[in-house]
Amino acid sequence: MKTAREPSGDTFQATALVHKAWLRLNGSGSPRFENRTHFFGAAAEAMRRILMERARQRLAVKRGGAIAPLDIERMEIYPHQ
Repeated sequence: MKTAREPSGDTFQATALVHKAWLRLNGSGSPRFENRTHFFGAAAEAMRRILMERARQRLAVKRGGAIAPLDIERMEIYPHQ
């Protein structure tokens, strides 16, 4: 699954998304849902959050988030010759 602004080649499998959502919902022990509507609402919210986290992570990497910061204080500066 992808959002409208994501490139078409990078998709997230629906089955993997559902599994991640279930693990997130079930992670706090045995969840209690009042009815089907409550369950599907919670599942939809969990899936939405997973997709948004994934998009933010990819954007961070795309914008240099995976690059280690450069320590300017420790750089050696050589004079131009």
